[in-house]
Amino acid sequence: MNAVANADALDLAETLCVRLCHDMAGPVQALSNIAELLEAERAPGAELCELLRKASGGLAAMLKLRRRAWGGGIDGPMDRAALAALADGAGGPRVRYDLTALPEGRAVGASLARVLLNALLLAAESLPRGGTVRLLAETGPAAIPASAELGALLVVPVGPQSGWPAGFTAALRLDAEAAAAAMAEAGPRAFAARATLAIAATHGVVLSFHPPAPGTNEAPGLRLLAPG
Repeated sequence: MNAVANADALDLAETLCVRLCHDMAGPVQALSNIAELLEAERAPGAELCELLRKASGGLAAMLKLRRRAWGGGIDGPMDRAALAALADGAGGPRVRYDLTALPEGRAVGASLARVLLNALLLAAESLPRGGTVRLLAETGPAAIPASAELGALLVVPVGPQSGWPAGFTAALRLDAEAAAAAMAEAGPRAFAARATLAIAATHGVVLSFHPPAPGTNEAPGLRLLAPG
């Protein structure tokens, strides 16, 4: 590995470390606050147990999705139930993932699923005031068997002031200079965008934007097209 590639790899690893610490800080602080309440006995036991359940469940969901998105480990196709199990609760208290539009019985191939999980994380960041991340599927012509894997997906952030990160948008528009400048300015906050772009390129998944529906608070949809 040459010096430039080594520096890029180190930078990405450092960014991941900072990003994970940032993402986990909120749930861990919530657990710490609950522990203080337990120690001081300032709230009823049942109420504290519910708070503890929500905080620990949210932390587990966030870690589970990030582990699969950033660490890999997807060995085969994933259907709607498997994707929903990863997404449920992973958006925190302000972002909800809606996968109900995915057709029953159709799966997403392993490579496309890996890119999709990263796109879901990035879409949550595109909702600064909260909202819903909708996942839609292009099912193709009727001649395609119902059991065939889905080849094209659309990830749509819906909420007030929704919008994809500037560096990610510039990268998809092939403006390398603007993308580099925006991601450098964003620092660790750009990790999800960088990871989505890198993992999509590695797996041959083509990313593009789809215009939003007029008169809505949708951001442009992010289209994921599987290779072949």
